[in-house]
Amino acid sequence: MTDVKKWKLALIAGLAVPALALTACSSDDGDSGAGPDTSSDSASDSSTEDTDSGATSDITFDGAPDGFELTSPGSRLSLDDTGHVVTRHREGPTMFWAITPGEMRDLPADAAELQDGNDDVDHFVCLDYDITYLGEGSDGTNPEDASVVSTPRLSAVGEDGYGANSIFMDMGNTCGIHEADELPSTSESLTVDKTYKASILSFVAKDENAGVDPTGLRFGFQTDIPGLDGAEDIYWN
Repeated sequence: MTDVKKWKLALIAGLAVPALALTACSSDDGDSGAGPDTSSDSASDSSTEDTDSGATSDITFDGAPDGFELTSPGSRLSLDDTGHVVTRHREGPTMFWAITPGEMRDLPADAAELQDGNDDVDHFVCLDYDITYLGEGSDGTNPEDASVVSTPRLSAVGEDGYGANSIFMDMGNTCGIHEADELPSTSESLTVDKTYKASILSFVAKDENAGVDPTGLRFGFQTDIPGLDGAEDIYWN
């Protein structure tokens, strides 16, 4: 393979189910805006009391787009459902998004080269999803923070909602997301109602008892958004 990325194999000890992770050793720098959110390695305690897929929250936001209704925190959605979420960068404005899962595509075990070898990997999995930008609120107080796109952060999960095997710092290149389709880094480059593309790279281990196979996605709310402190994650599975 040419121009191949190298990854370092690491073991992450989850709260209930251990997941394997690959850490990028690429020379490419920069934040992975749509990379995995690793703030929680386990499913919510309320996983047996799923929120209805169509439920919305009564939380309101200044300057929200007409008709915007936040998907209730803790919702368990199907892979066909669209979730409506919010993000915020520091003292910038609240940003409004619609997230819809796409395909889950298998890639061969040699699609990415691991620093310690690929012997433990059966195949890689790309979890595609669409991000539609719906607009921003009127609550921003810092112009510098307002120029930064607060990207929704998603991660791969297994069928029980626990964090799945993941790739840290992967930027969608391995999954073939074209740069022109990715979210821009500055809000000035965003287009309202435009749908952007993203993907999370995960993998299935050869040993069926090693790690957590990816079956869905999870979105985690930021803790500094008013009204959403301690909000439960939203799941698609």
